Amino acid sequence: MKHVFTSRKGDQELFSGYYNRFLALSNQELIDSYNAQVRTGLTGVHAQAVYLLALRKAMKERFGESPVTLGDGGVVGLE
Repeated sequence: MKHVFTSRKGDQELFSGYYNRFLALSNQELIDSYNAQVRTGLTGVHAQAVYLLALRKAMKERFGESPVTLGDGGVVGLE
């Protein structure tokens, strides 16, 4: 599953809100947030891509890695 992300005005604020919410979650809640996205799949909705990027950052900081990928050209994916 992949989504090409292009930034838009207001993304930084949206990202910060999601990211700060993720920081307050337990490890299991963070994993559950990822698993919920896998069940939903990538929908092509811009806000979902911002959510996934914030989740990616929180997971990398917490666990040292993340199953949310960010490739060349802003391609966001789920492993």
